[in-house]
Amino acid sequence: MEIKKIPYEGIDNCYECIADGKRLVITAAFGPRILHASVGKSGNLLYIDTKRELGLGDWKIYGGHRLWTSPEANDSYSPDNFPCTVRVENGECAVTFLDEKTDLEKSIIIGYEEGRFRITHRFINRGIFLYPAALWALTCVKPAGTVFIPWGSRSKEWETKKIIYWKKWGGVHSSTLRSPQYVEGDDLFLVKPTGEEGKIGTAGHEGFIGISTPQATFMKSFTRQHGAVYPDDNCAIECYTCDKFIELETLSPEYMLEPNVTYEHTEEWLLIDSAVDPNDGAAVRRLLS
Repeated sequence: MEIKKIPYEGIDNCYECIADGKRLVITAAFGPRILHASVGKSGNLLYIDTKRELGLGDWKIYGGHRLWTSPEANDSYSPDNFPCTVRVENGECAVTFLDEKTDLEKSIIIGYEEGRFRITHRFINRGIFLYPAALWALTCVKPAGTVFIPWGSRSKEWETKKIIYWKKWGGVHSSTLRSPQYVEGDDLFLVKPTGEEGKIGTAGHEGFIGISTPQATFMKSFTRQHGAVYPDDNCAIECYTCDKFIELETLSPEYMLEPNVTYEHTEEWLLIDSAVDPNDGAAVRRLLS
Protein backbone atom coordinates (compact mmCIF):
# COMPACT_ATOMS: atom_id res chain seq x y z
CA MET A 1 0.00 0.00 0.00
CA GLU A 2 1.32 3.43 -0.98
CA ILE A 3 0.80 6.11 1.68
CA LYS A 4 1.31 9.79 0.88
CA LYS A 5 0.48 13.04 2.70
CA ILE A 6 -1.79 15.24 0.56
CA PRO A 7 -4.31 18.09 0.79
CA TYR A 8 -7.82 16.84 0.10
CA GLU A 9 -10.80 18.99 -0.87
CA GLY A 10 -9.25 22.03 0.78
CA ILE A 11 -8.28 20.11 3.93
CA ASP A 12 -4.61 19.93 4.83
CA ASN A 13 -2.98 17.10 6.78
CA CYS A 14 -4.63 14.22 4.94
CA TYR A 15 -3.11 10.88 3.99
CA GLU A 16 -3.83 8.97 0.80
CA CYS A 17 -3.69 5.18 0.87
CA ILE A 18 -3.64 3.49 -2.55
CA ALA A 19 -3.45 -0.19 -3.48
CA ASP A 20 -4.61 -2.18 -6.54
CA GLY A 21 -6.63 0.69 -7.97
CA LYS A 22 -8.41 1.35 -4.66
CA ARG A 23 -8.06 4.60 -2.76
CA LEU A 24 -8.77 5.78 0.78
CA VAL A 25 -8.08 9.24 2.22
CA ILE A 26 -7.94 9.79 5.96
CA THR A 27 -7.58 13.18 7.61
CA ALA A 28 -5.69 14.12 10.75
CA ALA A 29 -7.02 17.69 10.70
CA PHE A 30 -9.96 16.52 12.84
CA GLY A 31 -11.65 13.27 13.72
CA PRO A 32 -10.01 10.96 12.77
CA ARG A 33 -12.17 10.57 9.69
CA ILE A 34 -11.80 8.56 6.50
CA LEU A 35 -13.06 11.07 3.92
CA HIS A 36 -12.74 9.12 0.69
CA ALA A 37 -13.18 5.56 -0.54
CA SER A 38 -13.13 4.71 -4.23
CA VAL A 39 -12.20 1.99 -6.69
CA GLY A 40 -11.34 2.52 -10.33
CA LYS A 41 -13.50 5.32 -11.72
CA SER A 42 -16.26 5.04 -9.11
CA GLY A 43 -15.63 8.43 -7.55
CA ASN A 44 -15.96 8.89 -3.82
CA LEU A 45 -18.54 6.46 -2.43
CA LEU A 46 -18.62 8.24 0.92
CA TYR A 47 -20.90 11.14 1.81
CA ILE A 48 -19.08 14.33 2.85
CA ASP A 49 -20.80 17.30 4.49
CA THR A 50 -18.87 19.87 2.46
CA LYS A 51 -20.70 22.84 4.00
CA ARG A 52 -20.28 21.41 7.52
CA GLU A 53 -23.90 22.13 8.34
CA LEU A 54 -24.79 18.88 10.09
CA GLY A 55 -24.06 18.12 13.71
CA LEU A 56 -25.15 18.60 17.29
CA GLY A 57 -23.73 21.59 19.10
CA ASP A 58 -19.95 21.68 18.69
CA TRP A 59 -19.90 18.14 17.25
CA LYS A 60 -19.87 18.02 13.45
CA ILE A 61 -20.65 14.95 11.40
CA TYR A 62 -18.18 15.88 8.60
CA GLY A 63 -19.23 12.66 6.87
CA GLY A 64 -17.02 9.80 5.82
CA HIS A 65 -16.09 7.13 8.35
CA ARG A 66 -15.76 7.74 12.09
CA LEU A 67 -15.32 5.92 15.40
CA TRP A 68 -17.87 6.45 18.17
CA THR A 69 -18.78 5.04 21.55
CA SER A 70 -21.96 2.97 21.89
CA PRO A 71 -24.63 3.03 23.24
CA GLU A 72 -25.53 6.43 21.83
CA ALA A 73 -25.21 8.99 24.61
CA ASN A 74 -23.94 12.51 25.22
CA ASP A 75 -20.34 11.26 25.17
CA SER A 76 -20.88 9.89 21.65
CA TYR A 77 -21.21 13.50 20.51
CA SER A 78 -18.03 14.68 22.20
CA PRO A 79 -16.45 17.14 19.72
CA ASP A 80 -13.52 15.83 17.70
CA ASN A 81 -12.75 19.02 15.80
CA PHE A 82 -9.08 19.10 16.75
CA PRO A 83 -5.82 17.96 15.09
CA CYS A 84 -4.83 14.31 15.50
CA THR A 85 -1.46 12.61 15.65
CA VAL A 86 -0.26 10.43 12.76
CA ARG A 87 2.02 7.41 12.57
CA VAL A 88 3.03 5.93 9.22
CA GLU A 89 5.12 2.77 9.48
CA ASN A 90 5.17 -0.90 8.53
CA GLY A 91 2.74 -0.26 5.68
CA GLU A 92 0.07 1.23 7.94
CA CYS A 93 -1.34 4.70 8.56
CA ALA A 94 -2.60 5.30 12.11
CA VAL A 95 -4.46 8.48 13.11
CA THR A 96 -5.12 9.07 16.82
CA PHE A 97 -7.06 11.58 18.91
CA LEU A 98 -7.22 11.85 22.71
CA ASP A 99 -10.67 12.99 23.80
CA GLU A 100 -10.06 15.04 26.94
CA LYS A 101 -13.74 14.94 27.88
CA THR A 102 -13.89 11.14 28.12
CA ASP A 103 -10.15 10.32 28.48
CA LEU A 104 -10.54 7.92 25.56
CA GLU A 105 -7.72 7.66 23.05
CA LYS A 106 -9.34 6.80 19.72
CA SER A 107 -7.42 5.51 16.71
CA ILE A 108 -8.25 4.49 13.15
CA ILE A 109 -5.50 2.40 11.57
CA ILE A 110 -5.47 1.61 7.84
CA GLY A 111 -3.63 -1.40 6.46
CA TYR A 112 -3.97 -3.50 3.31
CA GLU A 113 -3.67 -7.21 2.66
CA GLU A 114 -5.12 -9.81 0.31
CA GLY A 115 -6.95 -7.25 -1.81
CA ARG A 116 -8.76 -5.54 1.06
CA PHE A 117 -8.22 -2.57 3.30
CA ARG A 118 -8.02 -3.50 6.96
CA ILE A 119 -9.54 -0.81 9.19
CA THR A 120 -8.63 -1.26 12.85
CA HIS A 121 -10.57 0.81 15.38
CA ARG A 122 -8.89 1.18 18.76
CA PHE A 123 -9.85 2.53 22.18
CA ILE A 124 -7.42 3.04 25.05
CA ASN A 125 -8.85 4.47 28.27
CA ARG A 126 -6.26 7.00 29.45
CA GLY A 127 -8.26 7.93 32.54
CA ILE A 128 -8.16 6.45 36.04
CA PHE A 129 -11.74 5.15 36.11
CA LEU A 130 -13.54 2.37 34.25
CA TYR A 131 -15.49 3.40 31.16
CA PRO A 132 -18.36 1.26 29.77
CA ALA A 133 -18.58 1.32 25.97
CA ALA A 134 -18.54 -0.60 22.71
CA LEU A 135 -16.54 0.47 19.67
CA TRP A 136 -18.90 1.76 17.01
CA ALA A 137 -17.68 2.06 13.40
CA LEU A 138 -19.95 4.26 11.27
CA THR A 139 -19.54 4.85 7.54
CA CYS A 140 -21.58 7.57 5.82
CA VAL A 141 -22.22 6.66 2.19
CA LYS A 142 -24.18 8.47 -0.48
CA PRO A 143 -27.89 7.50 -0.52
CA ALA A 144 -27.78 5.74 -3.88
CA GLY A 145 -27.92 2.00 -4.44
CA THR A 146 -29.16 -0.86 -2.29
CA VAL A 147 -27.88 -1.82 1.15
CA PHE A 148 -27.76 -5.54 1.94
CA ILE A 149 -27.60 -7.06 5.41
CA PRO A 150 -27.53 -10.71 6.59
CA TRP A 151 -30.32 -11.06 9.13
CA GLY A 152 -30.50 -14.80 9.81
CA SER A 153 -29.08 -16.94 12.59
CA ARG A 154 -25.96 -19.03 12.16
CA SER A 155 -27.88 -22.31 11.88
CA LYS A 156 -29.85 -23.09 8.73
CA GLU A 157 -31.49 -26.10 10.40
CA TRP A 158 -32.80 -23.99 13.31
CA GLU A 159 -33.15 -20.62 11.63
CA THR A 160 -34.38 -17.35 13.06
CA LYS A 161 -34.31 -13.88 11.54
CA LYS A 162 -33.96 -10.65 13.44
CA ILE A 163 -34.54 -7.02 12.56
CA ILE A 164 -35.21 -4.43 15.21
CA TYR A 165 -36.09 -0.85 14.43
CA TRP A 166 -35.88 2.39 16.35
CA LYS A 167 -39.51 3.47 16.71
CA LYS A 168 -38.41 6.55 18.66
CA TRP A 169 -35.01 7.85 19.72
CA GLY A 170 -33.31 11.01 20.82
CA GLY A 171 -36.60 12.64 21.71
CA VAL A 172 -37.13 13.94 18.18
CA HIS A 173 -36.71 10.98 15.82
CA SER A 174 -39.08 8.19 14.88
CA SER A 175 -39.35 5.56 12.17
CA THR A 176 -41.37 2.54 11.15
CA LEU A 177 -40.49 -0.84 9.72
CA ARG A 178 -43.48 -0.41 7.39
CA SER A 179 -41.42 2.06 5.34
CA PRO A 180 -41.17 1.00 1.67
CA GLN A 181 -37.40 1.40 1.88
CA TYR A 182 -37.19 -1.87 3.85
CA VAL A 183 -37.44 -5.12 1.90
CA GLU A 184 -37.54 -8.40 3.84
CA GLY A 185 -35.64 -10.67 1.48
CA ASP A 186 -35.70 -14.42 2.01
CA ASP A 187 -31.92 -14.31 2.37
CA LEU A 188 -30.57 -10.77 2.79
CA PHE A 189 -32.51 -7.86 4.25
CA LEU A 190 -32.43 -4.92 1.83
CA VAL A 191 -32.60 -1.17 2.32
CA LYS A 192 -33.59 0.82 -0.77
CA PRO A 193 -33.34 4.45 0.37
CA THR A 194 -36.30 6.73 -0.19
CA GLY A 195 -35.01 9.74 1.75
CA GLU A 196 -36.95 8.73 4.85
CA GLU A 197 -35.26 8.82 8.23
CA GLY A 198 -35.03 5.43 9.89
CA LYS A 199 -32.80 3.07 11.80
CA ILE A 200 -32.65 -0.71 11.95
CA GLY A 201 -30.31 -3.27 13.48
CA THR A 202 -29.65 -7.00 13.56
CA ALA A 203 -27.45 -9.51 15.36
CA GLY A 204 -25.19 -9.81 12.32
CA HIS A 205 -23.99 -13.38 12.85
CA GLU A 206 -22.39 -13.49 9.38
CA GLY A 207 -20.56 -10.24 10.01
CA PHE A 208 -20.98 -8.06 6.92
CA ILE A 209 -22.94 -5.12 5.57
CA GLY A 210 -22.62 -3.56 2.14
CA ILE A 211 -24.09 -1.37 -0.56
CA SER A 212 -24.32 -2.00 -4.29
CA THR A 213 -24.39 1.00 -6.62
CA PRO A 214 -24.28 1.13 -10.43
CA GLN A 215 -20.60 2.09 -10.23
CA ALA A 216 -19.26 -0.13 -7.46
CA THR A 217 -19.87 -2.49 -4.56
CA PHE A 218 -18.65 -1.55 -1.07
CA MET A 219 -18.69 -4.11 1.76
CA LYS A 220 -17.53 -4.06 5.36
CA SER A 221 -16.89 -7.40 7.05
CA PHE A 222 -15.94 -8.25 10.63
CA THR A 223 -15.99 -11.16 13.04
CA ARG A 224 -18.90 -11.27 15.46
CA GLN A 225 -17.85 -12.81 18.77
CA HIS A 226 -20.21 -15.70 19.46
CA GLY A 227 -21.77 -15.48 22.91
CA ALA A 228 -20.70 -11.87 23.53
CA VAL A 229 -23.19 -9.16 24.50
CA TYR A 230 -23.65 -6.34 21.99
CA PRO A 231 -25.38 -2.96 22.35
CA ASP A 232 -28.93 -2.06 21.31
CA ASP A 233 -30.66 -5.37 21.99
CA ASN A 234 -27.58 -7.35 20.90
CA CYS A 235 -27.01 -5.73 17.50
CA ALA A 236 -23.59 -5.94 15.82
CA ILE A 237 -24.91 -4.37 12.58
CA GLU A 238 -27.01 -1.23 12.25
CA CYS A 239 -28.13 0.99 9.38
CA TYR A 240 -29.37 4.59 9.54
CA THR A 241 -31.05 6.37 6.63
CA CYS A 242 -32.00 9.96 5.94
CA ASP A 243 -32.34 12.22 2.93
CA LYS A 244 -28.63 13.13 2.79
CA PHE A 245 -26.76 9.89 3.57
CA ILE A 246 -26.87 6.28 4.75
CA GLU A 247 -24.77 4.98 7.64
CA LEU A 248 -23.36 1.45 7.44
CA GLU A 249 -22.53 0.61 11.05
CA THR A 250 -20.78 -2.27 12.82
CA LEU A 251 -20.17 -2.62 16.54
CA SER A 252 -17.93 -4.48 18.95
CA PRO A 253 -19.17 -6.27 22.05
CA GLU A 254 -19.87 -4.17 25.14
CA TYR A 255 -16.73 -3.69 27.24
CA MET A 256 -15.84 -2.22 30.58
CA LEU A 257 -12.79 -0.32 29.36
CA GLU A 258 -10.00 -0.63 31.90
CA PRO A 259 -7.32 2.07 32.11
CA ASN A 260 -4.43 1.64 29.65
CA VAL A 261 -5.81 -1.56 28.10
CA THR A 262 -6.21 -1.73 24.30
CA TYR A 263 -9.61 -2.67 22.82
CA GLU A 264 -10.03 -3.15 19.08
CA HIS A 265 -12.73 -3.70 16.48
CA THR A 266 -11.51 -4.53 12.96
CA GLU A 267 -13.34 -4.25 9.65
CA GLU A 268 -12.17 -5.42 6.24
CA TRP A 269 -13.26 -3.11 3.43
CA LEU A 270 -13.93 -4.69 0.06
CA LEU A 271 -14.17 -2.29 -2.89
CA ILE A 272 -15.17 -3.71 -6.31
CA ASP A 273 -15.63 -1.64 -9.47
CA SER A 274 -18.90 -3.28 -10.48
CA ALA A 275 -22.35 -3.82 -9.01
CA VAL A 276 -23.41 -7.02 -7.29
CA ASP A 277 -27.04 -8.15 -7.34
CA PRO A 278 -28.15 -7.63 -3.71
CA ASN A 279 -30.96 -10.14 -4.27
CA ASP A 280 -28.36 -12.85 -4.90
CA GLY A 281 -26.99 -13.73 -1.47
CA ALA A 282 -24.71 -16.41 -2.88
CA ALA A 283 -23.05 -13.90 -5.23
CA VAL A 284 -22.59 -11.46 -2.35
CA ARG A 285 -20.93 -14.11 -0.18
CA ARG A 286 -18.65 -15.21 -3.02
CA LEU A 287 -17.12 -11.72 -2.98
CA LEU A 288 -16.06 -12.30 0.62
CA SER A 289 -14.54 -15.73 0.06
